[in-house]
Amino acid sequence: MSPLLAGRQTELVLLTDAFKDAGQGSTRTVLVSGEAGVGKTRLIREFLDRLPSGARSLTGACLDQSDAGLPYGPFRSMLRDLEREYGGAGIAALIGDPSRNELARLLPALGATPSADDAALAKARMFEAFRSLIEAICAGGTCVLVIEDAHWADRATQDLLTYLVATLADFPLLILVSFRTEEAQTANQLRRILTELSRLVQVICIDLAGLTQAEVAQQLNGILGEPASPEVAAAVHRVSEGVPLFTEALIGPDGSVRTTLPESLRGLLLRMVEDLPAETQQLLKATAVGGTAVEHELLTQVTGQETPELTATIGPAVTAKVLLGAGDGYAFRHGLIRDAIVAGLLPGETIELHRRYAEVLTATALDDSRTWKSAAIARHWLAAREPARAFDAAWSACRSKDEQIGVDEELQMLEMVLDLWNRVDKPSDKAGASRLDVLELAAGAACWACESARGLVLVEEAFKELTEQPAPERSAELLQERAIMRRMMIVPGEVDDLQEGIRLAGQTSTLRAELLGQLSRALIVRGRHDEARPLGVELTDLADRLPSAGTRLESQITSAALAVCDGGDPQLAFAGTLDDAQAYGCGDHEIVAYVCLLRALCSRGQHPVAIDRGRAALELAVDLGRTRYAGPVIANQLVNSLVAMGRWDEADKVIDGALLMRPPLIERLKLLVWSGIVAVGRGDFSTATRVVRELQPPAGLDADDGSYRLGRMRFLIELAAAEGRPDDVAGLASLLPAVIPNTDPGDAWPAVMAAALAVENLAGCERIREELQLTAAALRRLGPLENAYADTVSASLLSPPSNDAVERWLAAAQSWLDLEQPYSRAQTLVRAAASLAAAEERQAAKPLLIEASQVARDLSARPLSDRIATVARRARISLGVNDDSVPRAPFGLTERECEVLRLLVAGLSNRDIAEALTISPKTAGVHISNILRKLDVPTRAAAASAAHRHHLL
Repeated sequence: MSPLLAGRQTELVLLTDAFKDAGQGSTRTVLVSGEAGVGKTRLIREFLDRLPSGARSLTGACLDQSDAGLPYGPFRSMLRDLEREYGGAGIAALIGDPSRNELARLLPALGATPSADDAALAKARMFEAFRSLIEAICAGGTCVLVIEDAHWADRATQDLLTYLVATLADFPLLILVSFRTEEAQTANQLRRILTELSRLVQVICIDLAGLTQAEVAQQLNGILGEPASPEVAAAVHRVSEGVPLFTEALIGPDGSVRTTLPESLRGLLLRMVEDLPAETQQLLKATAVGGTAVEHELLTQVTGQETPELTATIGPAVTAKVLLGAGDGYAFRHGLIRDAIVAGLLPGETIELHRRYAEVLTATALDDSRTWKSAAIARHWLAAREPARAFDAAWSACRSKDEQIGVDEELQMLEMVLDLWNRVDKPSDKAGASRLDVLELAAGAACWACESARGLVLVEEAFKELTEQPAPERSAELLQERAIMRRMMIVPGEVDDLQEGIRLAGQTSTLRAELLGQLSRALIVRGRHDEARPLGVELTDLADRLPSAGTRLESQITSAALAVCDGGDPQLAFAGTLDDAQAYGCGDHEIVAYVCLLRALCSRGQHPVAIDRGRAALELAVDLGRTRYAGPVIANQLVNSLVAMGRWDEADKVIDGALLMRPPLIERLKLLVWSGIVAVGRGDFSTATRVVRELQPPAGLDADDGSYRLGRMRFLIELAAAEGRPDDVAGLASLLPAVIPNTDPGDAWPAVMAAALAVENLAGCERIREELQLTAAALRRLGPLENAYADTVSASLLSPPSNDAVERWLAAAQSWLDLEQPYSRAQTLVRAAASLAAAEERQAAKPLLIEASQVARDLSARPLSDRIATVARRARISLGVNDDSVPRAPFGLTERECEVLRLLVAGLSNRDIAEALTISPKTAGVHISNILRKLDVPTRAAAASAAHRHHLL
């Protein structure tokens, strides 16, 4: 279970307000409803933990038992607790002996039960005695009466609850009643009572919904003890639909998502079904085999029931909220309920139901030939163990021109055809195509679907077929696809494949043009501009000879990219290309042009333009159905600009969104690098550590592509420097010069600057600084951004520190100001201030520190704030206790309070914190009180939650 309560802040406020109203002498009742596992008990416990001193709570739960079970269960439990606390004599002192004896009907230990001939009168006296006891308890302070699991309440409990709510109107009393929505719906008496109670003025209803994806991520952070990746959070939210209990059950101890339901969870889900009539349970089996949602008309045909009969049979499932109305049919309230039902089917039941669905769908396919129906038919025939019919339906689905099928489903259907190829008679005749044809189609679908691992296997299978029937053009096309997928997987050979593809492709073909453009871009990214230029010349000549819009655009894109490499303005270079791609209706070429433009804009520091263009490019990728293929590539460039301009919160949102696109491996790793860079800047080392684990180099990492490796090294260097690991900084920085060759300067400069800043004052790193100076001197400087990098590196690597250090740092700071990059400017300002302070120019240093500290606060950049504070302290520069420019963490936390908060989040007690920081437990307690006050939270758990939420660690 997560130690932190995820979400539910609105509900906690409602409960707190109700408690305050009750404290003013106005009784309040709150009905907390929700499905099983949604967190009713957790919410109530969290609320009770936050009650102020002096408040009293009594809790009792209804038990899952038959009507013959012990009545008044929750009230007996409350009495038992009070008897332990006060004893029989104490209770008598509160309400008198006669009333105490009346309560002995509920708890014999309280005394002798009075005899009564009139059962109704005895019941009334007992109710009055219990009411008197609650009144007496309330006299000592506000009381909270909690009755949990009221959906299991027996009739007697319901009666007493109704009596208390109706008669205790003007007391400092809050009554909390929790119940499961789906089970209360089936209990007519309870439903009637709850409806009546909800009409009373003093009754408040809280219906708990599932958590949002962000709240599920918070819950996972608490369970795992570290931030969960956005992909894991999204996957868990998708399956659990935000139900906290399901979330806990779906996460393994290593943070992975379970692929099968735990037995405990399956039993809970099936409990909802087992209480339904037998005929309804049978109908649910048929519905579950049909999918998460099934049309009413289809269900009637599969089951053979007419509409009136089916409606009557399925009604209890809808009433119990196992099923919900969805359009023209029904959908399971939770996909997990469907999974649990399907898992419990016998093999014979499964086969027969799939057969019925396949037969019905096949019979209606003539009237509705949509591709999705063919795909569904294929799956049903396969599950019904009819391979020949599944083969026909799958081939029909992937060959249809119906645009409702996406590349993911097309790939699934093609792979089904291949899997069944040797299980059917004369497959080539049935398909009207060879196995090689199908393999080529599947490889292409895998490429567009970004399923590179599967696609590479398909390509190799296709090449085996081609050894028996050589076809150079077909081989060239497969090489092109393999090159794309190798790049996605960071597998060596992208350039080699493209070069071989060009050799095999026809001298005058659109395929050759595509290969030339692709190879040119691959070489440019690697900094091999001279090799790309002759390809651009050939492509221009080919465009003149081929009347193809695609070839013309390939030529324009390559020419524009090469022009930027030679110092041309990116916007001017690509303006015509984007216009032409849009005019020709060539969406894929427009996306390629956008990606090249964004990369060029980032390399020149034109980030405001890059952000606008990047958002437009993302919208285009979505509109064209290329979200997974192109979205993450565009997002990486967009994040580059957002991070540079200090818009870190926006960058986080783009990163999280792009990771949910299921990006190819290379783009996922780059997104994680950016996530890590932002985390280091904020001092969020737990997130940064998780990123490090996820960035372990894949086997066969393509050493020829340095763009990712440089980003990764920049991140690791910045992390090691922020965590104070000088040996790791030196080791990483020493490796950097060897990675620079075969990389574009736009990728190299940020890594060189990170290394230079990190080794700036490290002892024993003279050789590393010399190598970095040589590396920087060899890098291209075509514009203001590269000049700013060069100025910063030059100032960092001055050895020994010279008199012109201040001028160099200030020149670099001015360059970053001109480029609108606040974080880089602040990094240079604080160093300029340190140089001024060393020269006894404290007054000149002060405004630089003030400006840098403002940037650090705006970005929540704790390591930068700490550096500013250190410079000010060492230079004895007093910025003033009440001066807003004093460097501090968000919420006004001091350096020591940040240290205490970090240990508190780690789960240490006050005594453990005191020992770790060499302070007294009392002082540690004072620090924690100050932290709670500044964060405006009531508990240590809430402080830990706030620390994660606001990136304070």
